[in-house]
Amino acid sequence: MDGLESPGKNTISQSRLVAEAQSLPFDKRKNIIADQPETTLHKHLKVLFSSMDSNLEVLLMDLMN
Repeated sequence: MDGLESPGKNTISQSRLVAEAQSLPFDKRKNIIADQPETTLHKHLKVLFSSMDSNLEVLLMDLMN
């Protein structure tokens, strides 16, 4: 767990997290994402897309089973 899923337990501010992420070189950011399991990325993308458009409904389907 990265602590981002539970806002109550999040000890780093969102603006600080964004600043730290933006300060990383592009290749480092790319490698961090590539190292994540695909199903973890699905959850994060759902949050991202839902944040971008509150009218958007994002459904996650378990295609692995």
